[in-house]
Amino acid sequence: MSWLRGPREEKMDTTRRDAAVSVVLAQVPGASNDGQDADGAVIINVPFVCGGLPLGLTVRVPMSFPNVAPGMIVAGPPLDHLWLDDGNVVVGNPKLQNWFAHYDLVAVISETTAYLQRSPPRMEGHNAERALSPEPMPESNPAMRQRNSSENIFHTPMPAVPAIFPMLDEMTTAEQKRLMEDEVALETFVEELSVVRDYRQLLDETRAANLTAARALLEKEEGILNARDACLILQAELREKARAHEKLAASTSLDRATVKAQLAREADEADEAKEMEGQNLEDGADVNRWTETFLEKAARYHKLNALREMLNNTT
Repeated sequence: MSWLRGPREEKMDTTRRDAAVSVVLAQVPGASNDGQDADGAVIINVPFVCGGLPLGLTVRVPMSFPNVAPGMIVAGPPLDHLWLDDGNVVVGNPKLQNWFAHYDLVAVISETTAYLQRSPPRMEGHNAERALSPEPMPESNPAMRQRNSSENIFHTPMPAVPAIFPMLDEMTTAEQKRLMEDEVALETFVEELSVVRDYRQLLDETRAANLTAARALLEKEEGILNARDACLILQAELREKARAHEKLAASTSLDRATVKAQLAREADEADEAKEMEGQNLEDGADVNRWTETFLEKAARYHKLNALREMLNNTT
């Protein structure tokens, strides 16, 4: 157990520490003594259930306890919680952050497990079954990995609000009353609290991030509007082409009998035009001009007649 291990301690009187450990083992349900680490600190394991997961709160009670704060870590899969760091070490309990020798170890342990149970932590990147598996299963779905990544990007941990403020505990009742009656002093006192400074810093960072995002959107606004106008123009052109296509399709969608009749009619008209041109030669027309005109009309007749015969010979 190397986590939260302080400097190596010299041999000292552990009577108060051992007494506190005995009280924990007697009053905390399921608590067990797991022996001592290399520094002589007693390791206590407290099982508890959080969000349906069986977890354990491992408490390290150093030899110099209660003058030195105990260390606590949640034994189990990696969890994402305001009171836990990346290694599942409990860092959000205000009593552990500002430890006093008169604090009751049983109460601190109970407060920690109760808070974790009220606000269950969530798994980091895996579901509960995978996290409790002896061999972690890699996420094979790229979309799932991207979704989890996006969640982590937009997840902003909020500063933990302590249940007890040691600065107030150190004041007498008279001092607390005078503080409550003095608005200026009370405001100064509140502004100096670390949790207030953390929240103000978070507020400033959020405002700055929102301002940056708004400016980025404004810079892209012109391009977005131009793209929208281009899309509207393309849509109008597409509708016009669709109407033209419908008209063309309607004009060319003739049945076989209609095509044969129209082709026969045009072939007969071309034959009559060719015969009439032959009569013009008998009337004394210019030979060269007549030849050019006659050949043109004769070629049209033979072309239409060939198409008519081809259509008649096909099924």
